[in-house]
Amino acid sequence: MSQQNDYNYPQRALEMVRKGALPRTGQWRAFLHQICDPLEIDPQQLIAQLLARSVTVNFHIDRLAPNGDSVLTNLMRDGEYRGQFQTGISNGGVSAYPGGEQFLWEQHMFSDSYPDDVLMCPKYGALNLLRYPDGASMRFGACYLSLNPQIVSRCSFSYGDSSGYPETCCTADTFEGIAAALLEQVQTSSRLLNLVVSSPQEALSILLWGAPGAGCILGRNLDYCIESHIHGELSLERDVENLWLDGSYRGTIWEQQARTLCQQYHMALEWIPARRLALERIDVLFRGPNIPAIAQRIVRLFGDGEKFIDANRIGLAARDSICHPERWNDFGNQSEVYRSLKQLWHMVGYFG
Repeated sequence: MSQQNDYNYPQRALEMVRKGALPRTGQWRAFLHQICDPLEIDPQQLIAQLLARSVTVNFHIDRLAPNGDSVLTNLMRDGEYRGQFQTGISNGGVSAYPGGEQFLWEQHMFSDSYPDDVLMCPKYGALNLLRYPDGASMRFGACYLSLNPQIVSRCSFSYGDSSGYPETCCTADTFEGIAAALLEQVQTSSRLLNLVVSSPQEALSILLWGAPGAGCILGRNLDYCIESHIHGELSLERDVENLWLDGSYRGTIWEQQARTLCQQYHMALEWIPARRLALERIDVLFRGPNIPAIAQRIVRLFGDGEKFIDANRIGLAARDSICHPERWNDFGNQSEVYRSLKQLWHMVGYFG
């Protein structure tokens, strides 16, 4: 078995991404100058400002890991955020094993830098370019860690989800590729991540100075992000600045544990406005026919007479589906229930 603390693998992965990006940097720089020079914008200044934005790691604090403890309890004990190869859980697809989909795309993206038996593979986050208070990719969780700026030196970045084998993958010192991909998307589809913009000029203004309400208005970003792969250990003490919790956890045991965690590892606790969705607003259109029924089950079991769904109640259901699967088996096996709860969160995070 390989040594799990061997940092040669993360360094080699970064070097391979850099090596793959270097032949295209001239093309990317020329494109950036074509867009930026007439507007008297220095592309390197633009890139520096983008890389100064936080990498965020969205996750659900209250899910149960295979060891029977919650994610938050494991964080408190371990002092680090671990990836799917180590924990066996994910808020996306669960395929982190030799031959699985995540294993295959990582082997492709990082040029086989990580051997089959190494568990300390990259952790996944996203660069919060638009400074959303619900994190750069709320699809993956109601809460998130905001990392310190130095982490970008240990990150690779892709334009698009790695499961789709993205064409553009860069390191911080070859970030021209990501900046060029952002502006090229603006030209071809008038889209800057999950925003609609009218021109490259508008996109550059937003990238440099922030979207209207930046830092205040929830992004509700499900599908469009600059995916960030953190190579090496992700230490709470060294690498994390803030822990952000959804407001539905106020006054719960999760708030108490989060405050203890933040005190223990010198992080600041911040709050995202609670996202809740009335039961009557949950329909079949957004995520399919199971979602209204599973929402009704949650309200019946955990609603206390109040007919709404929020992150805390979805977490209660997720844990209950493991401890009492007989209450949920009409929705399918454990994997199928997990998928439905994940999709219910997508709906609450987007519309709530």
